[in-house]
Amino acid sequence: MYAANINGQRLMFRVAGVYRRNLILRDQQTGTLWQHATGKALMGPLKGARLQPLGGELTRWLKWKAMYPHTTLAVEASPEHARFPGLIPRDRLIRLLERFTTRHAASGLITDDRLPMHEEIIGISLDGGEKAYPLAVLREQGMIVDRIGRDRIAILYDAKADHVVAFLCPENENIVLTPDNNSALAPPDETRRWTWTGKPLTAGTSPLQPLPVERQWWLGWVEFHPTTDIWSTPATIGAMDTDPT
Repeated sequence: MYAANINGQRLMFRVAGVYRRNLILRDQQTGTLWQHATGKALMGPLKGARLQPLGGELTRWLKWKAMYPHTTLAVEASPEHARFPGLIPRDRLIRLLERFTTRHAASGLITDDRLPMHEEIIGISLDGGEKAYPLAVLREQGMIVDRIGRDRIAILYDAKADHVVAFLCPENENIVLTPDNNSALAPPDETRRWTWTGKPLTAGTSPLQPLPVERQWWLGWVEFHPTTDIWSTPATIGAMDTDPT
């Protein structure tokens, strides 16, 4: 997800094709072609420019509403196919894509068989490097505390909401995450707690700094992060906890 503005100009985009296993967009204002995975302009008047990443989260509505109770909800018009005769209904298109993408992969420039092509991963990029974390491992362990370069990071998985979050993790700090609808501040001498958005629930505690994560197939991540590491050895597990209540 990106901000649709370049140098103060608001852009509108249409799908133009696929390149390197990834969507290509064309803005209607200048005709420039943009790579979705990087936000970089590939061809056209704005070549070399980059869209500003906004981040995003994949989770269930109940969890999102708890974290952001005042959110605005965007919904599709229904029925979609009745408004645009001749187009494939969205639910049918999704079924077709699910059947196709489990059997085929569009060609790319990078080939890396360290993980299966359709292994779902969590990708994180920091100044100190890039690393991919297999989602299956995170689901099994619930949390991973690791380092990328000099930065200590924590990645957590909420099974009920199928939700992944990551934060910069203070050194030698035990972190407990609690539901976001819990607004009562605990005394400073208690175990320090934060919500899943990083908001402190303990007096005298600073917010956690969230990290943008990319949740996608290995083939999509490694195509644009060819020097990425893969998390494979046990890190400091247990230095972080979650509170399900």
